[in-house]
Amino acid sequence: MHDAFMRVWHRREAVLETSLEPLLFATALNLARNQLRWKSLRSFVGLDDHVAATGPPHGDCADLRRALAALSPGQRKVVLLSEIGGFDTREIAQMLGIPEGTVGSRKHQALARIRKILEPNE
Repeated sequence: MHDAFMRVWHRREAVLETSLEPLLFATALNLARNQLRWKSLRSFVGLDDHVAATGPPHGDCADLRRALAALSPGQRKVVLLSEIGGFDTREIAQMLGIPEGTVGSRKHQALARIRKILEPNE
């Protein structure tokens, strides 16, 4: 809950007093979802403590790193902010100083490229 209060506090200029309770609830819910998403991603790509302590990345982790490295810097930033950071399109656009449509197209192109790279070769 502390993190939710801090996020709302940092955005206090944009918060209407009448919408504080739903905003706190939604922020807490989004933070919890982000935490779950991050945990599942960590286990998917093998970033848990055991793997980190046993040596260099391999398998899925190496493939994902290779796929991310193949993206343009703009695409990589958008994907990481969206998928790892849990930020929405509007927030990413504000952070990067680009239009929301650009965020959407970069994310779409990046995810398509990642899928293509991670596809098993037949």
